[in-house]
Amino acid sequence: MFTDDLLKAGENFAVSINSEIISALDAGGYSVFFISKETIKSVFVQQELKPTLDKYSNLIIPVIIDDSPITELFAQYEALSLFDENYHENINRNKLDDLIVLLYWQIYQNTSFGN
Repeated sequence: MFTDDLLKAGENFAVSINSEIISALDAGGYSVFFISKETIKSVFVQQELKPTLDKYSNLIIPVIIDDSPITELFAQYEALSLFDENYHENINRNKLDDLIVLLYWQIYQNTSFGN
């Protein structure tokens, strides 16, 4: 799992983040993309997502965390929605289990065990 707190002062953040994302995907990881109104508008998020879309579009798992519509960018994916206006902060935390199951299923399908 990559988090941006591993970055060092003075680094070119865009290059470092993209490099870390590609390294993780090369190693067999997945890109869980949390979709919200803010992430859809974010230039930085779009820059971080581009290398994943270019080379690893089959390894993206979109997760909706607010009432944002699915954009054309993610129309081809089956997105998991954690958004539920009936829950505290509008996130149904029970659906996090669904995300974990989905990740395990994706990993299983893309290993020798699943083939």
